[in-house]
Amino acid sequence: MRLPARRRKPAPASSQITGRRALIADAVIELLAQEGGRGLTHGNIDLLLRLPKGSTSFYFRRRDELFDAGIRRLVQHDLEDLNSTLGPLFRKYRGRIPLPAVARAHYRLWRQGSGREMRKRTLARFEFFLHAARDPVFARLHTKVRSALFEFGAVMFARLGARNPRVAALEFGYLVRGDTMAHLPLRPTGGWHRITPAYYEQSLREVISKTNRLPHDTRAFPKAERGIA
Repeated sequence: MRLPARRRKPAPASSQITGRRALIADAVIELLAQEGGRGLTHGNIDLLLRLPKGSTSFYFRRRDELFDAGIRRLVQHDLEDLNSTLGPLFRKYRGRIPLPAVARAHYRLWRQGSGREMRKRTLARFEFFLHAARDPVFARLHTKVRSALFEFGAVMFARLGARNPRVAALEFGYLVRGDTMAHLPLRPTGGWHRITPAYYEQSLREVISKTNRLPHDTRAFPKAERGIA
């Protein structure tokens, strides 16, 4: 007789990954990028990091804990990139931020995406999306952890003068992920030329114009979470 699967609680969304756990979480991202979800095992992480057998299991007992640690670590990296690229603009301008400056910042992030490290994270990112589609418990954590990125985007659009910054952040997120997925199989010279600062400037203006026509969002300027701005 088949026993029912044991229910598990999602890990706290705010947990930060540090020390040896961070090293293992980075290995989760590496393995997902290299081999997909099937390659993510405790033994493969031990091999990748050249750790004694059983070391990964000491920190993360179950395989689902590896996915949890990996997505939190990935979002940490993403927030660090956003803060280092867009954070100076938040600090430089007290009120509205010039849209062309934001477009240039996003273009710099896009160019970074052609490098090995960012490509690895992008491949892992879509593996996390696939796993979330199959695992309802992980899906809830995935949404909670990634909400920090959404809040960052909402703050950015509020500083750009959007009347519906949360809706604009959602729309822009769809666009960025779509561009990223479409270009993932291509080399930087194959199709990447169409992504320019002007492309981002036009996209930002179109998103703001489109969402400004929607009913006004009373939560126009969301409370920034720790580490966002």
